[in-house]
Amino acid sequence: CARGERFLARDALHSLAVLEGASLVVGTDGFIKAIGRADAIQTLFSEETFEERIDCSGKCILPGLVDAHTHPVWAGERVHEFAMKLAGATYMEIHQAGGGINFTVEHTRQASEEELFCSFQQRLQCMMRAG
Repeated sequence: CARGERFLARDALHSLAVLEGASLVVGTDGFIKAIGRADAIQTLFSEETFEERIDCSGKCILPGLVDAHTHPVWAGERVHEFAMKLAGATYMEIHQAGGGINFTVEHTRQASEEELFCSFQQRLQCMMRAG
């Protein structure tokens, strides 16, 4: 944030920058230590060794992104709908093909409490690891 804000919202989102040819260094504490032109970052950290390097070419890095809206208890993967969406199917077409929220509701109803609890625990662990 250019003016020291902790986050951007509403109209301020228009001031987001796209950095091309940039590098980012994250410390073991999870905090960003440096961001800038890749050559400048390489020079600045030339004496350092890194636990991991991630090539983010063609990807988007959004530090601090928080998905505060979640429904962690559900059953039934809807991965099969993704190809339909990529092919241009509307939500109603997916629904008519047996997908959509009704698919999830039906699978959740059919799942045992133990299955739901187990999958919830796995999702919760994943969320906690992601911060």
